[in-house]
Amino acid sequence: MKRLVFGQMAAMLALWAFLVLPGLGQNDDAKTEKNKATSKADKATSKAKSKSKAKAKAKAKVDNDAADEGADDTAADEAASEPLPEGEPAILSDVPDQEAMMKRWMEMASPGPGHEALKKFEGNWTTTTRMWMAGPDAPPSETKGTAEYKLILDGRYLLEETEGEMLGMPHKGFGMTGYDNFKKCYVATWADNLGTAILTMHGHLDQTGSKLTMYGQMDEFLTGENDKTVKYVTEFNGDDEMTFTVYDLAAGDDYKAFQIVYERQ
Repeated sequence: MKRLVFGQMAAMLALWAFLVLPGLGQNDDAKTEKNKATSKADKATSKAKSKSKAKAKAKAKVDNDAADEGADDTAADEAASEPLPEGEPAILSDVPDQEAMMKRWMEMASPGPGHEALKKFEGNWTTTTRMWMAGPDAPPSETKGTAEYKLILDGRYLLEETEGEMLGMPHKGFGMTGYDNFKKCYVATWADNLGTAILTMHGHLDQTGSKLTMYGQMDEFLTGENDKTVKYVTEFNGDDEMTFTVYDLAAGDDYKAFQIVYERQ
């Protein structure tokens, strides 16, 4: 009987050892892993706190720097808003040779000999306009009109106003001619009621003072040509007559397309 009891107890102990002891070992391992995980979490938390502190420190530095910069800007604004000492000019105080610059400006802006030559145009004129629509060898069309020239802006520019007929239609136009002191050449513009373009031209007066040759570009909308180079020649025949001739250089050096004869009234 005792052997049976002891045998049963031994079997129970063996079963307990087989079932329970491994579980105890596993519990120990779980505790170890849990402790490791807790340690890692603590380290991560500590690291995050360190990063947070570093970020806060960096932000505080940026805020301090911004505050310092703002203070500097405020100080600069206050200094700039303060009036200059009495007697010190507010502008151009440090520009060298200011007097020479103003002298140069006045030289460029004042009428000179080039403008003096424009005086011969002043007055009222009768005009005869001829157009060679079929080429310079064909008979031109011819119309009559009037023109008035007068100096404006204290003799700096010559204003021309014309009125007459062209191609069977009423024709009005005006032009302005001047002398550019800086470029040392004559410049001119023209516009009329038979188009929407403003023509520009530039050129020189010959040594005799009686022939003004200028060049420019114009569009020929009837043929679709753009920026054709054109020559404009104004020539005095004494004091009371002059001719204005337009040459189409795209067609030839002497291809005469248009001419106005002026006779002083």
